[in-house]
Amino acid sequence: METIAQAEALAHPQAALGAYTPAGFWIRWLAIIVDGLILTVIGMPFTFMEAFLSGGQESFIALYLRGQTPSIELVLIGAAIFSIKMTVSYFYMAWFYKEKGGTPGKLLFDLRVFDVRTGAYLSYKKTFTREMVGKMISMATFLIGFIMAAFRSDKKALHDLMTGTQVLKKRK
Repeated sequence: METIAQAEALAHPQAALGAYTPAGFWIRWLAIIVDGLILTVIGMPFTFMEAFLSGGQESFIALYLRGQTPSIELVLIGAAIFSIKMTVSYFYMAWFYKEKGGTPGKLLFDLRVFDVRTGAYLSYKKTFTREMVGKMISMATFLIGFIMAAFRSDKKALHDLMTGTQVLKKRK
């Protein structure tokens, strides 16, 4: 179901986007930190579940980094919990982007994420491409994909350029 803001954005995307200005690098990072804290709290039960299922053993990653070979059971438990956490993170972002225009961290700082082609909030598919594919590529560039937003006049990061999205701040 579209919100009034989405309907206005679809009918007059340029007018709706005129109420916003490109969001700067540091405000976007603050929003990421807030969302990271929220997702950490949401993920805690899964972390406890992993510890319980593994019999209190260290995670397979900790064992691997110390040069020890983890059991296949430990690897499978870790992979399953990681997959659950990634799925929860995706739906957290996708629902908030589609329904509110931004995650709680972004909303706290009056930021919204728009599809630049339509002026609407992001769809689930666009969110997946931006968050799960685009941001992984931005990270794979040793964070240069994120940092480039600080030096561009339009404040777009690599994942924004790849997916046709823009993080904007509401004008006061």
